[in-house]
Amino acid sequence: MKKNFKIIIVMIQFLVFTMFKSFANELHLYIRFTKVVYNEKEQAFIREFDYSDEYKKNMINVLKYLGYAYLEKNGNLYITIQLDSDIQYLWNLCNTAEDPSWVDRSK
Repeated sequence: MKKNFKIIIVMIQFLVFTMFKSFANELHLYIRFTKVVYNEKEQAFIREFDYSDEYKKNMINVLKYLGYAYLEKNGNLYITIQLDSDIQYLWNLCNTAEDPSWVDRSK
């Protein structure tokens, strides 16, 4: 009985570890996109949930052009957690989406 119990515990530990590892390495877990702006006064990056449909369309063009995965669901834009985790790089992408000449070239 004790031997069976130990075997079951080891199997459960293995399954939990395997599941955790697969989630931790998953590149396509998505999070709602937030526009990143730099606030000079506070000297910090600020996330904004509100942005225009035109801006969203431009951001999608930037993501497509650079080959990043994204989703649109219920009118919201979602990007990968991996992309969202680098706020400085995301800020650069957000600035690119606001540059009309870049957006026109990337279409």
